[in-house]
Amino acid sequence: MYSLPRGRLFIKERPAMGESISAVTYILAGTLAMFAIAARIAAGIVDRETIRVWIGSWVAATVAVFLVRNFFAYGACLFVIALVSSRRLPPEERPYLFIVLMFTAPNLVIRMPGFAGINTLLDLTPQRILSAAILLPLLPALLRQAVPPRLKIVDTLVVCFVLLITVLTFRHSEATATDTVRRLITNVLEIGVPYFVFSRCLMTVGDIRKGYMALVFGTLSFPVIGVIEFLRQWRLFNVVAQGWGAEMVQFYLFRDGMLRSAGPAIEAIAFGFICMIAMGCMLSLMTREKRTMVVMGIFAAFAIGLVTSLSRGPWVGAAIMLVVYLLARPKAVSTGVQATLLGGLALVPVLMSPLGDKIIRYLPFVGTVENNNVEYRQQLIDNSMAIIGRHPIFGAAEFLNEPEMLVMRQGQGIIDVVNTYVALALEFGLLTLAIFLLIFVLTGLSVLPMAFRRDALAEPARQWLAIMAATMVTIATVSSVSYIPFIYWIMAGFGVGMVRMSTMGETAVGAMPHATGSPGMQGMRVIGTGAYAHSGAAAPATALSRTNDA
Repeated sequence: MYSLPRGRLFIKERPAMGESISAVTYILAGTLAMFAIAARIAAGIVDRETIRVWIGSWVAATVAVFLVRNFFAYGACLFVIALVSSRRLPPEERPYLFIVLMFTAPNLVIRMPGFAGINTLLDLTPQRILSAAILLPLLPALLRQAVPPRLKIVDTLVVCFVLLITVLTFRHSEATATDTVRRLITNVLEIGVPYFVFSRCLMTVGDIRKGYMALVFGTLSFPVIGVIEFLRQWRLFNVVAQGWGAEMVQFYLFRDGMLRSAGPAIEAIAFGFICMIAMGCMLSLMTREKRTMVVMGIFAAFAIGLVTSLSRGPWVGAAIMLVVYLLARPKAVSTGVQATLLGGLALVPVLMSPLGDKIIRYLPFVGTVENNNVEYRQQLIDNSMAIIGRHPIFGAAEFLNEPEMLVMRQGQGIIDVVNTYVALALEFGLLTLAIFLLIFVLTGLSVLPMAFRRDALAEPARQWLAIMAATMVTIATVSSVSYIPFIYWIMAGFGVGMVRMSTMGETAVGAMPHATGSPGMQGMRVIGTGAYAHSGAAAPATALSRTNDA
């Protein structure tokens, strides 16, 4: 997205097909088992036909990413898979398919060669292809929906953010007009389209739950991949990156002699971040009324995936997420105290066991493993403040060449700006950073009162606040790489969608019927097929379903 240029290690050798087959076999075997288990908890939220489409398209996309060696051939396959799968779903169900497929491939940039004097035509990633294939066609109908005036402020801020980071890239010494146009296309597909689609497509509480469940289904492979990589010391998706000829900082990253799992996220901290988000999407199912052994098993699997990343930033984020979720409710103090006591009691035997010392060594703030990372981050902030002080409003396009940054160069020859807020301020200035923060602060302040109510929107609002609190803390420890930007722009859309729903009174608990019956019914939202409501009344059709019925 707007991640910073970094020194790269370019690996040219082609991987053996046997490694690709082995990797995809392991992933399919483990993840299909996870799908079979997760389908039980999704029964009251997502209909069976939609789950079948999700799983079928996920399998096809995963096989393609490993077995189609050429990126452009793979991109064509992915585009076809997305189109065919989305056509099997009603229009209002299609945005969730994007979430499920988004995690099947690494978010690596491959440049499409140009012609007639243009060096590069487009900067492609699998996620941008999916955005163009699934989300972009839905946008015109969704933008016609009415939006409360106070939410138009957030929309305006998002548009301003996209325009600012696009225009300001033109200041780079090597930038051309075609570079700026290419950057605009990238920012629209990665920021504008996901935000505007997900801020408009949520029409009922059932839609919000479905969005959270899509994030769970899309990331079910992560615990499987994390355990395999951690135990076998084998990065499964390196073979994909090598096959595409992608530029990578490093293919293996160890901490205290142990491989840090990364999977399709490529970077370990991004892998941990995704596992943290998936845990947040499971929180409403962990309540006393809905908690089952299956739910706890899947939640524990994501927690294991989080641990295998050996990334302390997401660990801190996960802890903050749980605290916010417990406190953002009526009678929060008593609930929080009970949870703290139970958690503390559970930790005592663990810390007293032979594993206790090793666990403490890895903990943030008090641990001793790779303490130099903390020193590097502090030095980064100190040096960045000097540069920001010289270029406060619009930042410095060539900030990596500033003396304060040159002394930050690491052994791999890279300058790693491991803080999203600092990265934005350095390259695009405090004005852009302020707009970025306002988008999430204004949305959060609108969602916050909903969490303390006693209606159907309260629980999804608590989840959103918890996930966003964890996100805003974690991105202070990592630049916006891999899937991270997609997650927070989708979640921004979720938040605005919930506020719009609350403001306009659209809080019906909806679930999609099975894809049988008349074509007209397939485009409507019917209450009562799930476990959350039992009524035969139909909720109003969305803008997308009206388009479909027409």
